[in-house]
Amino acid sequence: MATTTEVHWSKTEYGLDLDPTLCKNLEASGIHSFFPIQHITIPKILATGYTKDLCINAPTGSGKTMVYCLPIVQRLVNRVFRRLRAVVIVPSRDLVVQVKKVLDGLVLGTPLTVGVAMGQSNFTAEQRTLTDAKGNSLVDILVATPGRLVDHLEQTPGFTLQHVQFVVVDEADRLLNQSYQDWITKLYNSIYVTESSLENLNRGTALHPATIRRPDGKNPHRIRIPLIRILLSATLTRNPRKLAAIGMPHAELVTVNEELNVASESKVNLFATPANLEEGMVECEAAEKPLVLLELLHSFGDQLTIIFTSSINATHRLCRLLQLYATNPESVREYSSTLNQKQRSQLVQACHRGTIKIVVCSDAMARGMDIAHVENVVNYDVPPYIKTYIHRVGRTARAGRAGRAVTLVKKGQTKGLSRMLAKAEKAPLPVYPVDAEHMQTLVPRYTVCLASLKETLAKEKAGHLGLTTGISVVVGTGVIVGTVVIVGTVVIVGTGVVVGTGVVVGTCVVSSSWVPVIATEGLSGVALTVVVFSDGLSLACVGVDAFDGTVMAGVGAMVDAFGASVDALGGK
Repeated sequence: MATTTEVHWSKTEYGLDLDPTLCKNLEASGIHSFFPIQHITIPKILATGYTKDLCINAPTGSGKTMVYCLPIVQRLVNRVFRRLRAVVIVPSRDLVVQVKKVLDGLVLGTPLTVGVAMGQSNFTAEQRTLTDAKGNSLVDILVATPGRLVDHLEQTPGFTLQHVQFVVVDEADRLLNQSYQDWITKLYNSIYVTESSLENLNRGTALHPATIRRPDGKNPHRIRIPLIRILLSATLTRNPRKLAAIGMPHAELVTVNEELNVASESKVNLFATPANLEEGMVECEAAEKPLVLLELLHSFGDQLTIIFTSSINATHRLCRLLQLYATNPESVREYSSTLNQKQRSQLVQACHRGTIKIVVCSDAMARGMDIAHVENVVNYDVPPYIKTYIHRVGRTARAGRAGRAVTLVKKGQTKGLSRMLAKAEKAPLPVYPVDAEHMQTLVPRYTVCLASLKETLAKEKAGHLGLTTGISVVVGTGVIVGTVVIVGTVVIVGTGVVVGTGVVVGTCVVSSSWVPVIATEGLSGVALTVVVFSDGLSLACVGVDAFDGTVMAGVGAMVDAFGASVDALGGK
């Protein structure tokens, strides 16, 4: 298990003398100690006169965000005039929201203001939150995606990086590998003003010439504004060209090994995983993968699990299959591009509340997804690169907690996986145990759900079912309530749409031709999903409690367990 170092915030043994309000905010956030990477880097950044650039390599979940958030707030808390003095650049909107949440908790009660710049928001409204009509900055700290930052540099009057003291690039490997409107060049063109652009800048910005940052040695007023650049990633680059491109050819490299010591540059492990992560693999035929996954999920019990696939299409198909199989389909969700920012935030919150237990996603969506207390990661498809593997398994075993990562490997992929892991100086994965005997008991239900999946996807293709519409499933054979017997499998998809096979027999017989006469309005936020069928003489009711998956049924009227009256069903 990773350890933490106890710290007394007001005056630490490392010489930190933190602002009293910042100390209160740390305590209020439940932060009472430093993780190893924080222990090493925070005192370094806050040391008097420190202006070096930093490349920080540490596993996901090791506390990297606080490494830069705390020093930024401490350095700026006593500023006199509001200027944009810190820019944090991240690759996704989700990360913007997460980093801002951390910063908001730290600046509470201080004069500092945190702003954001990201897509899927009104650009004009966003401009008004960043600068006023005179070109003065309205924020001290900005968290932005690179493309949106470029938009403001080019289109927002008075928006400038002239006073910036911190440039932070989080998830640096991804940002340096993609151009994002040539953001690096435009970033530095704004930080360092040339003579040719100085006149244009002064016309739109409330700046005094003495505060204009120019390349070293070219400021006649000799006011030197310090600039610290920080790169962070679990898979840190040492490519000299990439570091030079961002102006950091001589950056100081900082990492933490399993003994929690600083490593030299020659010993930096560029692909770090948490020491408390249990890793394993299951080798199987391609056709067996869904069944092996179901057995793994059964063994995990009620633990929060993220499943990674190789594509958006595979993510959706697998999520639908798991929803059809699940006792409580609402506990299985897909994290995909079909969700807007609000829906993604709601999904993350539902994971935190414990109402969602399984999240299926692709690599494209996983970067920046911050779901706390993930206990298991399953690589349903073998990742193509070692960096991808590191980022996937980094979703668990965070902040010193234990975690587990299991990779499903098709026949013939084992050697390739071992070669990939060797690039990170990792041994081949051990075999993860699977109960093959119990797995065979899952086959009948899995076979039925596989057939229902085909019908469900056909409904989506025909436009009768939304890609994110919830699913409720009634499965089994047996007497449920009174004289009603459900035989076979009834799958209720969306609102009043029924696919699958099965019959309800009893006082009322509804054969294979289902006739839904009334249904609840979907599953989201509804405790009970009910579909009422009629043979023209009486009613047959089938319902699923969305909280615990309990199956309930009745004939002619709703039984008390439904918590609804006969009148509410439109029949007596």
